[in-house]
Amino acid sequence: MRYRKWVSFAPFGVALATSLLCPACKPERPTLTVTSTALVGATTTGLALRIGLSASNPNPVDLTVRAVTAVVSTAGRPLVNVTLPQSVRLLSQKNTPFFADAVLPWPAVEQLARLTVAQGAVSYHVSGAATVGTTLFSLEVPFEQTGAMTLLELRTHLPAGFSINF
Repeated sequence: MRYRKWVSFAPFGVALATSLLCPACKPERPTLTVTSTALVGATTTGLALRIGLSASNPNPVDLTVRAVTAVVSTAGRPLVNVTLPQSVRLLSQKNTPFFADAVLPWPAVEQLARLTVAQGAVSYHVSGAATVGTTLFSLEVPFEQTGAMTLLELRTHLPAGFSINF
């Protein structure tokens, strides 16, 4: 039983020892990179979007991603605001891949489809931030990606009978 009490204080002890032994040492900011953005299927409320992220933790202690907030936009207009609670453990001095899922509502899908039909492909921009830290500190870590979606990719995930009114 005593062993468990000491184990639960271990992360705090590591942080305390680090701060006492090296007062000039500050935690390094982790980096987040968008590795993929893809439509993965249709739901009753819209198209499912999956954003692949990779987090690099350069610190000697594990960190936790507590929340991810992102905006997906096209032609300078937001398609969807995404706020996703994520509880992802970032191992010390490692890269950790994870996903953030969202749903593009049908009105936004129709807007996207119109742009894609008119242009053949439409560029999109994903920008956001993740709240990363420990019980002792918390950092906002930004990320962004720009890409393009083709009409073929969009059509693959539209349900049968979906029509665009021009």
